[in-house]
Amino acid sequence: MSDSANSRKHYPTWTFYVLLVGIYIFDQATKAWILRDFWLGKSVEVIPGFLNWTYVRNDGIAFGMFQGNNTLMAILVLFVCGIAIWWATQLKWEFKIVNVFAGLIAAGAVGNLTDRFRLGYVVDFVDADLGFMRWPAFNVADSAICVAVVLMLYCFWKNKPIY
Repeated sequence: MSDSANSRKHYPTWTFYVLLVGIYIFDQATKAWILRDFWLGKSVEVIPGFLNWTYVRNDGIAFGMFQGNNTLMAILVLFVCGIAIWWATQLKWEFKIVNVFAGLIAAGAVGNLTDRFRLGYVVDFVDADLGFMRWPAFNVADSAICVAVVLMLYCFWKNKPIY
């Protein structure tokens, strides 16, 4: 084996853990605020004509698809988490960008999975009207996952090695 293969890190750095814990806490705190101060469907205008905080329950997947299948979605998420854990062993953890997108994805997945097991649904509340369409409500965990996907696509586009 070459020296570079022997020196390759097979585990995340502190960046991964800081993002995982920090975003998870922020996600759960914002959802706790919504559950405490909002009733289902309550909406508060934040930026007129563009952004509201609106309490929505999502027991489906992204964009509200497959509503009413929380148990199936929880099983699917656990299966995907298993694949993600295996994939994580293939990543080049020595690169900060890998720790960033992996931390974002892990925080988002754990945040929404916590809701599914604790509440039976995911708490969504960020409600954006783009003018030509109303975006499905989302939360901090969803945002973290989306940012991570954009970072991964950027890495692939730029041919940056991540595994």
